[in-house]
Amino acid sequence: MGREAALRRGFEKIGEELARQPIVDLDTLFDTLNGGIDPGARAGRVQLVDIGPSVELRIDTAPGTGAGDGIGDVKLLTFSGLNSVAGLSIGTGASDDVNVGG
Repeated sequence: MGREAALRRGFEKIGEELARQPIVDLDTLFDTLNGGIDPGARAGRVQLVDIGPSVELRIDTAPGTGAGDGIGDVKLLTFSGLNSVAGLSIGTGASDDVNVGG
């Protein structure tokens, strides 16, 4: 599985419907970032930012195992056409839209 495919899951379509809930999986990224990010600090490093007609997914890549400086200093991806962060979740659960692993 390529890096892009490992980052996103469930975006495949069957006809006009998604095959399953789309998930952005950041587990491997956080496992390797700066020698590994503590599972308890991962969700605090992720931001979903409403920029009008789209939503950006940003991550804090500051060194160390804490939450860094709290600034989402890397824009990882943009959800074009998604005009609100309402209903999007970040966590470790199977139903979270952005899964940070642990």
